[in-house]
Amino acid sequence: MLDLADIFKTGNKKDNAVKTKVVTGLIVSPDTDFIEYLSELYVVEGLDKPEVKAMLKESDIADLSEEFIDVLFLDLRGNTDAFTYAELVANLLAKGIKLVVIGKQDSIVISRELAKKGIDYIYWPAEEMIFIDIIRVQKGSQASGLRSYQGRRAKRIAIVATKGGVGNSLIASGIALSIANQAKVKTLLVDNAYFGTNVDINLGLKTFSRHSVVFEDVKNGIDSTVAKSMTSTVSDNLDLLAVNHDSAKPVDIHGFSVHVVHALSMQYNFIIDDISLPLIYALGMDELSILYDRIIFVCEPSITSLRTLKKFKQSFAESHTLIDIVINNNKAASEFSLSITDMCSKIEGDVIAVFPFESKLKPTIINNGGLGKCTSKLNEGFDPILARLTGKNVAGAVSKGKWNGWWSRNK
Repeated sequence: MLDLADIFKTGNKKDNAVKTKVVTGLIVSPDTDFIEYLSELYVVEGLDKPEVKAMLKESDIADLSEEFIDVLFLDLRGNTDAFTYAELVANLLAKGIKLVVIGKQDSIVISRELAKKGIDYIYWPAEEMIFIDIIRVQKGSQASGLRSYQGRRAKRIAIVATKGGVGNSLIASGIALSIANQAKVKTLLVDNAYFGTNVDINLGLKTFSRHSVVFEDVKNGIDSTVAKSMTSTVSDNLDLLAVNHDSAKPVDIHGFSVHVVHALSMQYNFIIDDISLPLIYALGMDELSILYDRIIFVCEPSITSLRTLKKFKQSFAESHTLIDIVINNNKAASEFSLSITDMCSKIEGDVIAVFPFESKLKPTIINNGGLGKCTSKLNEGFDPILARLTGKNVAGAVSKGKWNGWWSRNK
């Protein structure tokens, strides 16, 4: 059996280098009888007993290494909200690890919704063969040298501007950095401002160039290797996809980008798209609803931004796409047509984050080598967004009263 430290990415790398790489399972359950039951099935199938843990801390989830763990059996029979917790674990878990949830909620809806996210749900008590089939797939993958599980599809999130100059690229960059650096899960930022952006400054990239679109690649088929070569590494958990074409229409470039992202969707937990206002009108709301699991609208305290937001939200009235709203005070209060209090009161739905105005933000980002290395009030605004997207309780949801109070103290 492996040393338990080996199954985590943070284990001793020197020791790992000389050990035989053995892929096994991990059972997380407080029930010793259940652990013994499932472990015996492994032995019966001719496999080593899996690793076991009574509980899995949130900080441990992202550190589980797919080099050593092929499948995670997560016992949630004592959890009254198995769906929410399973989704949290899936968001933080390495994409190559199969997640199997065991629960006591006999719900077809839960099973179907988790299946959409690439999560197996087993209602307990369950037939023994259900577990054996999963274990046998793992056994076959060990014999062939191939992984039994190809991963869950990344959660796609669009950061959508409600007005030009609202700071959409800055917010998209900050969200991507927060997920990658704080939640420590694989994230891809897609820059859709094809003809000019400050994404390199926001991310602190010393060198930056866009990859030229070759539309012939789509006809030939874009595999994950080709797609990966079009990305740039920002940090251990964050990559950037930025493409362009000198003469093509933005909607056509976006279509190419969609093919690239599809080829990469099994390699990331989150894919964050920066969507500018012109591109929104070119694509249409139906396209956004199809492509994205969640849309975060970026507003400013202005009548124009408010009207655009309401128009966009009406377009999603019949959609299952999740909608969130953030407000970015990218200018001094005197330059806006609405106060933050008025803006919040007129928005139908919770505002999950409000970003304060900082007069020296741009030079601060440049001088410090990127948004992720800055100490600013802006960075604090990403905490509730991170909590909403990944379940990491860095900060709670934003209430209108809280931000009204903040604004009265800082206007």
